[in-house]
Amino acid sequence: MEPISHYFYSHRLKLQFWDWGQNGKPSLVLVHGGLDHARNWDWVARDLREHFHVYALDLRGHGNSAQAPGALYSVVEHVLDLSALLDVIGDFPVYLVGHSLGGIIVLIYSGVHPDRVKKV
Repeated sequence: MEPISHYFYSHRLKLQFWDWGQNGKPSLVLVHGGLDHARNWDWVARDLREHFHVYALDLRGHGNSAQAPGALYSVVEHVLDLSALLDVIGDFPVYLVGHSLGGIIVLIYSGVHPDRVKKV
């Protein structure tokens, strides 16, 4: 099964995420590292979709997400982008998995919004 590509906007920036389906199951969002893109999670998502509705985010400037001219690509900007995606998904509390930079992003988001996160 191939994921479905979706786009959303975070601070006027068009970002992509991949939806592995499984409605009715708890939402789990995968956030990649600094030199990756969302499709690097494919092998993980295939296994996790048995138990979760899996989403994978292309961070700004990565994969098919737009670049942000003049942006610093700071962790704070990435956390705001993750927050915007989770508002689109709207299934709280969510499970979050992050690798490297993605791990930093999900940990900060979880610290700011502990009521919206089931487990990191």
